[in-house]
Amino acid sequence: MFAFLLDPLVNSGITKGVFGLLTNNGLIGFASLLTFLGLMAIGYSYIRIKEIKKEEDEKWTNFFVRKYETQQAQPSRWETIRGLFLSDAEEKWRLAIIEADSLIEELLRAKGVPGATFADMLKANPPFLAPVIQQVWGVHIMRNRIAHEGLMFKVDRRLANHAYQVYEAAVNMIQAA
Repeated sequence: MFAFLLDPLVNSGITKGVFGLLTNNGLIGFASLLTFLGLMAIGYSYIRIKEIKKEEDEKWTNFFVRKYETQQAQPSRWETIRGLFLSDAEEKWRLAIIEADSLIEELLRAKGVPGATFADMLKANPPFLAPVIQQVWGVHIMRNRIAHEGLMFKVDRRLANHAYQVYEAAVNMIQAA
């Protein structure tokens, strides 16, 4: 009855374009587009996952390399400190005492000895340092005097040798623990 009203719409180019999506060719095109977009999303996700995995691998590799290098660097650092102790200059002995004290603190911290300061760690009385704990306290006090009194505190060969022997024993005991 009202077919004459719908006839111009059905035969016009406008409705063919809109309703053309619902035909067989239109559905194939739409499905192809969705498939293409899905594959692009999968490809992007794959690439991004690879990038994140690479970043994580690099982070962990760097962590373990730094940890290994730190463990390997300690003996060479001690060798440098030993060289300062063996010199004939008072200023090198001073530096050696300060550096050795710092090295012992780092080694204790690496062993998990509790304490906010070096003195606190010594107060924790780590068992592996028991044989030399009093001597370490003595050279630590010497280090504090060097740091606070400066050139007013004189370091002679005897004091430097004593500090060297105590620090060397402490380093060996800590590394053996």
